[in-house]
Amino acid sequence: MTEVYNAKKAAPRGQAKAERIARYGVMPFEEYSGEWKAGQRDLGPASVVHLDSLLNVHLLPLLGSRRMNTFDHKVVESFLQTLERNGIGLAAQANAFDKLTTSFHMVQVRA
Repeated sequence: MTEVYNAKKAAPRGQAKAERIARYGVMPFEEYSGEWKAGQRDLGPASVVHLDSLLNVHLLPLLGSRRMNTFDHKVVESFLQTLERNGIGLAAQANAFDKLTTSFHMVQVRA
């Protein structure tokens, strides 16, 4: 792990971003979210059930096929408006938004 860390620190910042864009940019959110979920280490059984529910009920039906490099604030706002139109409660909206934005912290794919 130390070697990987040192290699990342030594690489130019632009190179790392270019590699993230190349790897994740064209990836559909559904595939990306699967990788992101697999990397979540400290989830208890109830948290896994909750995350699966948010993904399967709210996030993937609306965003699953969207490529990662197409997300921006307008897409997220449209997602929230759709949840509102569908009568989804504020707590569920907040939870879905939180998981969506948390998953994005792993990678920034916008050029």
